[in-house]
Amino acid sequence: MKEVLKLTTFESVRAFSDPYRLRIISTLRDFKRPATVKEISDAMGETPAKVHYHVKKLEKAGILSLVATKEINGIIAKYYEPTAERFVIKYDPHDEELAKVYLGEMQRMICGLYERSRAIVLKQLEYEQLQPSFQFEQDRVDFVRSHDIYLTKEEALEFAKLIQQFAKKRSIGEQKERQRYHFFAVLRPFYEDITDD
Repeated sequence: MKEVLKLTTFESVRAFSDPYRLRIISTLRDFKRPATVKEISDAMGETPAKVHYHVKKLEKAGILSLVATKEINGIIAKYYEPTAERFVIKYDPHDEELAKVYLGEMQRMICGLYERSRAIVLKQLEYEQLQPSFQFEQDRVDFVRSHDIYLTKEEALEFAKLIQQFAKKRSIGEQKERQRYHFFAVLRPFYEDITDD
């Protein structure tokens, strides 16, 4: 597995930026080992056919690779893993067509991730209010914040790595005796000539 894979083509950028496919990649990484479509779909609570379709698209784009097969009860199980630890979208900013594609795909990806997180949080709030048997824990952790913070480029990179490493250690493979939490974060540079009106 490579440390970094640069995505430079329209096909690879489009395949990677799909929010559903990002969930597949994230779920696969959580296993910390190659996994089958069935394992991925079970972890996501999705149908294997839907996950298989998107895994094949990611494989075609070079983002996932088939690394092993194993016969189990007469069925060939296929094991996939990401082709890199990190994926970076790179394009020539002078190529206006690809720049537009990049912008559109990044907006779609961020909106998709945001909408999924929003739906999860709102559904949990609704559950708390509508379940007569729900017991509110006085000392529970419930954290919602939005901040502008000031960092050097090095501090921003350190912060991002810290969050990624922390989340990676506490993913699917290590569920025992832990409460499940939902976490969504965005760290982007703020350009002073753009207001947040």
